[in-house]
Amino acid sequence: MPADWERLINHSIAEMPLSKLVLCHNDLAFNLLEDRIGRIWAIDFECAGWNNPAFDLAFLCIWYKFTEEEKQLLLKTYMDKKISMDELNSAICLGLLFSALWLQLEVIYGKDSYQQQANELYQKALAMSKHNRVYRQ
Repeated sequence: MPADWERLINHSIAEMPLSKLVLCHNDLAFNLLEDRIGRIWAIDFECAGWNNPAFDLAFLCIWYKFTEEEKQLLLKTYMDKKISMDELNSAICLGLLFSALWLQLEVIYGKDSYQQQANELYQKALAMSKHNRVYRQ
């Protein structure tokens, strides 16, 4: 892992207020179903627990590649602007780092070679954090 990994994590965490802890799904991006009439249902609450709600939104943004406009709409619609864009971007940065770390574990245990994908996620997190002033040199 890159030498500045811990520093990037610490700066991103600093943007996440612990006062906003609520019961969250914590695995939402992979557990949504749409029924025949277009309603969306969250399923599989195995990972549910206390967290900042920005993390559930962050993983939706990461895995479904939300644009900036889609992120704004998500914040307005889902949270009625109770989460700031900076907070969401910090959660996205942490989500990218979490995903990169998970892939590194796959590399360590020799299940497959995810090194390149882990590095790409790390680079996205680094670029995003510098762009959004989460991480300062």
